[in-house]
Amino acid sequence: MLVILIGTALILLPTFAVTSYLPVVAAPVVTGSLLAIAMVINGGGQVIGNQVAGRLIDTRGALPVVSIALAGSVLSFLILPAARHNPWLLLIILLVLGGLAGADVVPQQHRLFAVAGDSATTALGLNGSAIYLGIAAGSAIGGLSIRTVGVGWLPVVAAVLAAAALLFIRRTAPERQTRPGRRSGAPTAR
Repeated sequence: MLVILIGTALILLPTFAVTSYLPVVAAPVVTGSLLAIAMVINGGGQVIGNQVAGRLIDTRGALPVVSIALAGSVLSFLILPAARHNPWLLLIILLVLGGLAGADVVPQQHRLFAVAGDSATTALGLNGSAIYLGIAAGSAIGGLSIRTVGVGWLPVVAAVLAAAALLFIRRTAPERQTRPGRRSGAPTAR
């Protein structure tokens, strides 16, 4: 259960490193009321991502969904520096990033409940704490990154964070552990 909670905190780092500083990231081309629209578009993407992830989990499983969402985030964060100079491309990337951010939290919750067993209520509380930790740490990393390497490099930092989260989740996935009498890929309790 602990590795899934750590994974949840890790997946939020890149998203909040960037979205906490969205006014600075988008400043070259998106300001004022367009910035508010950009934030709504990003949030709308998250709602869509949540909905799509739930359906995909039912057919594909939670680990593949979170893996694809994080891989997509890596690519989208790497495109973001070029998008910072074109308002329409920036809005599209923010929609995609929102969708991917929404699509990676739902599978983590599914994975957590699959291993929590009778501790599901406690797991839910701990999951909330992991989310808040990821948001706060991501925001701090974003601010530190802007201060040390500049806002232009923030999306690259976010891409590295997303790749690290993906690597951690794939390497520590309880679903990848096999036990006698269990088929490979089935979640195991931890």
